[in-house]
Parts: sequence; C-alpha cells; structure tokens
Amino acid sequence: MARSSKQSRSRVASGLATASAALAALVPSGSAVKAIALTAVWCAAVGGVVYGASRGLPKLRAYAESKATIDPTGVRISFSHAPAWMPAETLQSLADASHQAMANASPLETEALQRVHQELLASGWFTRVEQVRRVATDEISVTAEFRTPYAMVRWNDEDHLIDQQGRRLPLSYTGEGARPRLPLILGVSMPKPAETGVIWLGSDLRAALNLTSLLRDRIWFANGQVKAIDTARYASEGIVELVTDRDTRIVWGGDPSDRSLGEMPADRKLAALDAMYQVSKRVDNGSGRTIDIRFDVVTLAPAPDSSSSAAEMPDVPSSLTAAAH
Repeated sequence: MARSSKQSRSRVASGLATASAALAALVPSGSAVKAIALTAVWCAAVGGVVYGASRGLPKLRAYAESKATIDPTGVRISFSHAPAWMPAETLQSLADASHQAMANASPLETEALQRVHQELLASGWFTRVEQVRRVATDEISVTAEFRTPYAMVRWNDEDHLIDQQGRRLPLSYTGEGARPRLPLILGVSMPKPAETGVIWLGSDLRAALNLTSLLRDRIWFANGQVKAIDTARYASEGIVELVTDRDTRIVWGGDPSDRSLGEMPADRKLAALDAMYQVSKRVDNGSGRTIDIRFDVVTLAPAPDSSSSAAEMPDVPSSLTAAAH
C-alpha cells in the first residue's frame, strides 16, 4: 500500500513538471503572466490531489472495515486462567454472552472489547476481569480471576452455589441430578439475592459459613459423612445442626465465631466429634439418634418420632469424656 502511494505521488510530480515545461515554452520568458500561470497549474494540481484523497480515503476505510467485520459467533473466547473445576457448559455460556455483547463489531474497534469486559463483570463469576484483548482476528483472550464455589444454599428446591463470602454465583441445581461435593446449607431465612455476585444476607447463613470454615479440614467432614448444615432453628433458638449422610442430627449450637457462655468452646466440640469418629469411624457414633454436643455432657436425644427422654451417651470412651468436660 505504501509503495503504491509513493508511485502515485511520483506520477503526480512528473505530470506537474511536464505541464510546467509546456507552459514555460508557450509563455515568453520573464513575463509576469508566466509566473501567474505556473502558480495556477500548481494550485490546480494540488487541489486535485486533495480532492481525490478526500473522496477516496473514506471509501478505502469503509471497504477495509467491511472486510474486517466478522461473525461474532466465529470469534473464539479463551480464558487464560479458567480453573479445572469450572464446567465446560459454564465457560461456553460466558462465551455466548460475549458473542452477543460484540454483535456487529469490527476487529478495528476497541468498543467491542469494552463491551465484552462489561458483560463478563456483570455475569457474577469474576472477582475482577484484568484484561480482554484480541490476540487474532478470530480470537479474544480473557485474563480474569474467577470466584470459587464454597458451599450451596437450598432455596425453593434449588441448590445455589455461593462463594466464601456468601455471594450468589450464577449456577444452581435442581432435582436428583449430581452436585459438586460442597457443604449444603439448609433452612436459611433470607431469600436468594435477585442478582448474581451479590452477598446472600442472614445471620443464619453467616453462622453456617463460619461453621463450614471450621469443619472443612476434618476428615469426617471432607469424606461426606456430614451432608448438610441446617440453620432452621437458628432464628428462634440460635442453633445450627449438622445432618449426616444417615440423617442423624448433631446439635452444634451457635455461631462458632460468637460463642455462647452456656456452651462448650468450639475446640472442645470438635474434640468430641473427633473422638467419636476415632472409635466408630462415624462422626455420629453410629447411634442413629440426635447427638447434642453443646454442653459439658454429650447427650443422645430421642429421634423426632420417639417418646423416650434424652439420656447421657452410653459407653462413652474416656477420651470423649475428657474432651467433653
């Protein structure tokens, strides 16, 4: 393109020189008319070049842009730091949203990349989107920090992913299908946030998240023996319960970050649960009955449909007795 433009300028200069020579031959030497005529030729030539450029450049630019505009669905959206746990379907949905954001866009426009950046931030999946850049005509690379699922919250028969701060993530599960191995929080009082990326409110949910943080490294928690944390009694009684995979309930008590003076401290509750697991390889001691670990004496409570009264746990090993006092 530069070479062609240079050749064009050379031809214009050559033409001007020829016209000047011809005019000089016709007009007597030293004449004022000769000077005026030469000036007129040069002005006409320069004006023609400017006029041609003003008419031709917009057409050239429009032509180039029309050739550069591509179908947005043909643009590959790549995430440079996508975590291994992120479902391929979710990444595809983010790519589809990006395609819609850059509809009718041209690779020559930065506005298209800005629209993709805004769309990804609004998705609720990212703590921040550091960079959105075009690495090829048909590929956009995204460098961003994904939010990490920490637990699920059940609301209206839907299990919603949340991060450690309680922000609702744009992924939920219904029915009997498979779910990620994450703690499930039940019985929350506050409805789900209307928008993704927004913190789910409620002191009961805070208590469940604090308890999850405390328990997540325990082997009996990590291996799935605790299938849910139930907060249904928190609003009225300040109680959070663990629900095991055998539907046994363990009455934990209050928020571990806000200890009640009437309850054992969190480390002693943990020691009691660890001792039960050590003896029976079951965090619920295999009893099948509700276990209350809030107080100095660990007790077995009657099952919900039982009329028997609460009693001190039978056959408590000495290690557990020591931990509970």
